[in-house]
Amino acid sequence: MTSYSISHFFTLSQKRQLLIAALVTLSLVLTNCNGTGEKNIEEVEANLPTGVEVYRGDFIYLADAAVLTTQSEIYGVRIDEKMHDLDKAAQEHKKQSTDFVAVVVTAKKFPKDPGTEGWPFILEIQEIVDVAPTDNSGTAIIQSQEEQE
Repeated sequence: MTSYSISHFFTLSQKRQLLIAALVTLSLVLTNCNGTGEKNIEEVEANLPTGVEVYRGDFIYLADAAVLTTQSEIYGVRIDEKMHDLDKAAQEHKKQSTDFVAVVVTAKKFPKDPGTEGWPFILEIQEIVDVAPTDNSGTAIIQSQEEQE
């Protein structure tokens, strides 16, 4: 019986996207955004400029990719000063570097640049409303068919 590793089927870029997608999916299954509400979210929503919306979800920044997952969408996050501010605040709530952190942010949504990899929409963070730990207690074990038999 011939055994193949994942590297035979995917490029490095595809592997990175698969890893992020797996982490995002695991996060959506195991957690929800339950922050402490440092700011009054209703007040923030009432005073939003045109084109800015409130996004609640789980955030992670790994090497060269930042992602925000909500209950219904997955967004890339523009890597800029505000994203680094969010990541710095998120570090305080992480036990491991791969932990997601529950966040509430205001952001502008843009389509991704043509010809670039990633999610269809990119968020440009305008304001960090809340950052809180996420329950990352679950573990997913993925086995090949051969290992399951």
